[in-house]
Amino acid sequence: MAQFSESADVPDMGRRQFMNLLTFGTVTGVALGALYPVVKYFIPPVSGAAGGGATAKDELGNDVSVSKFLENRNAGDRNLVQGLKGDPTYIVVDS
Repeated sequence: MAQFSESADVPDMGRRQFMNLLTFGTVTGVALGALYPVVKYFIPPVSGAAGGGATAKDELGNDVSVSKFLENRNAGDRNLVQGLKGDPTYIVVDS
């Protein structure tokens, strides 16, 4: 009886590696596609500013500079400025 060195049912190594790559790529694509909406929902967008603050504007619409603002203000003074979206906001001098 003669024995076959290879079975006809088993693909060669190149084809097996290709099928593994194709399977891994498909599973990875589906997993990333499913995780993308979850990540976008649970992780809030990050603003580009490092300080995280907004520029206040005075009654004329000019930017308020901290150094110039504190030059002629005493502790406890309040000044009405434009905050986010033009909403009225108080700047309070602590010390």
